[in-house]
Amino acid sequence: MTFFRKCKTCLHISGCDRKENILKAIKGLGITTLSHRCSAYAPLFSPGDNLWVKTVDHAHPKGVGYYDDDSDVRATDCIFPAHFCNFTKAGRAIVYIKPGATDRDDEDYVFEPIEGRQGFCSVALSIGRSRLGIESRRDGKTDICKTCSLPVGVECPNCTEARNL
Repeated sequence: MTFFRKCKTCLHISGCDRKENILKAIKGLGITTLSHRCSAYAPLFSPGDNLWVKTVDHAHPKGVGYYDDDSDVRATDCIFPAHFCNFTKAGRAIVYIKPGATDRDDEDYVFEPIEGRQGFCSVALSIGRSRLGIESRRDGKTDICKTCSLPVGVECPNCTEARNL
């Protein structure tokens, strides 16, 4: 089975004639991973798309979704509002979650970014085996700064663009 890198982040992931034609052309050559240019490529998300992202609270990183030895302590899956920024080379999504954002279902949980990441997270494109990733789209689109990839209106110490809050 051949893995098409470009197709993982494409809107036309299933039912693509171009992919089928390439598969026929390379059949029997032993190619397992393919990176190609595609004129029909349309990204699943574009910078600024508003999303719901399912992540886990970092207060209990060892007990991700499972009970620890301590039966009272359980890590909690949280769903936070996020903004899509870009795709990684591995086909994951880079999203921005505003520090202090509250969980969609339970306002007791507040997003606290990992130190040094300013709210940027690398997440799966869909919820799979890990149960974590992009859950769904939200309405609207947010303007993203082309210099630092933060949503316009968020203060950035490295950005030279004059942005007002």
